[in-house]
Parts: sequence; structure tokens; C-alpha cells
Amino acid sequence: MKDNNILETIINDTENIMNDIFLSGFHMVQPATFEKLEQIEKLCQKTGMSKAEELMRELRDKLNQRRNSFEYDIRAAADVFCKLEFYIQNAKDMIL
Repeated sequence: MKDNNILETIINDTENIMNDIFLSGFHMVQPATFEKLEQIEKLCQKTGMSKAEELMRELRDKLNQRRNSFEYDIRAAADVFCKLEFYIQNAKDMIL
């Protein structure tokens, strides 16, 4: 039962942060969003959700490129965003 609570927390937190990213846009991601992505990534690592951890890190890195480079490819960030959305939806379907 405890594992399901952790999974539900990861899923809910991920859905919330993805909603924030979607509403703010890939070009205007707030510093707090990066911190939250890192927290969720660490929680995924602790629970053995290696694919979710990888996708979180990749999304964070792609979004962070915008802050550090003028050569930003929004398609790469959108691709990872969609993969993470698909992963979370499948995880949600499995536990509910």
C-alpha cells in the first residue's frame, strides 16, 4: 500500500508540474519548476522508476537549455514532454 501512495504522489506531482510547464510555455519555465523537477527525479530514483527519472532529467536539461543558449530547439523539449506524459498516463492506468 505504501508503494502505491508513493507512486500516486509521483504521478500527481508530475502531472501538476507538467501542467505548470504547459501553461507557462517552454520558453518561460520558472526556477521553482526546475527545483520541483529535480525533486521528482530524485523520488523516481529512490523508487526504482528509472525511465521516469531519465525522462525527468532529460526534460529538465532540455528546458534548461533555453536559459543557457540562444540555440534552443523547442521540438526536443516538446518531444520529451510528450514521452513523459505518455509514461505517466500508462503508470496511472496501471495503479488505478
